[in-house]
Amino acid sequence: MKIRVLYDQGSTHIPEDGIIFYPPYYYGVSDGISGIYLPHEGPKLFSGETGGQFASRAISCAFGSTLAEESLENILRRANTTIRKLIGTNGLSLQESELLPSAAFAVASVTKKSINILQGGDSLAVWLMKDGTIGGTPNRVFNYEDELLSTIAVLMEKHKKDRQKMWEEFRPILAGKRRSNINTIQGGFALINGQPEVENFWQKFVLRPEEIVLLILFSDGFVPFGWTREKKSLARKVIHIYQTGGLYSVLEETRVVAEKKKSSSHEDYAEATAIAIEF
Repeated sequence: MKIRVLYDQGSTHIPEDGIIFYPPYYYGVSDGISGIYLPHEGPKLFSGETGGQFASRAISCAFGSTLAEESLENILRRANTTIRKLIGTNGLSLQESELLPSAAFAVASVTKKSINILQGGDSLAVWLMKDGTIGGTPNRVFNYEDELLSTIAVLMEKHKKDRQKMWEEFRPILAGKRRSNINTIQGGFALINGQPEVENFWQKFVLRPEEIVLLILFSDGFVPFGWTREKKSLARKVIHIYQTGGLYSVLEETRVVAEKKKSSSHEDYAEATAIAIEF
């Protein structure tokens, strides 16, 4: 088994992605998400960490303290409990999804019996089987994110590409959308953020180790957003590019797309993290 890892900070000044690397069993990525803030304010800090950094670290620490072959569900429950305790000691409410330390995730456990994948938010996984079959995790965040990106583009044009002014108008819109969509039936997607409802919306997949060739787990910044609309198309593109040029070739394609959209986006280049497991 070969493991290949990619991390790129992009244009962000606050890295919040995390890498799960605890061989021989556990691998994956997390994508930390802080409570909403205006660019000139900066995010709320918790003992020197942003909410997104804390959530990603909570996930990594939960994997670092596992028992042999512990279930992914139990590990992420422990991370969720850590975040819930932080929320309780900092005067936040579990109902305020827009302010909670949060993280998307795509994690896997690899044993001789099975490969288990647990996914939440827009961190995703794709895979290739020995018979040529491809598969992947559906992006349940797509419609939610598509609406938000469209709103950002309209506001960027309205405010003549001034991101500070865009955020001033966009922040209450985003707050309402987070509160009504994260870990809810309406949104249908999971984020680790202390809320017990996360367990109702994370996605689990089980693969047979003797049948798989390649598994790639990645945060949303690794691929162009538009690619994630349909899981098989996404898997086909990512696997083909990986086989011809590796993880960085996929990221290069993503950066080309991002360059064309900078003027209407909330950021230049997204932070990106990926792990490829070759069996």
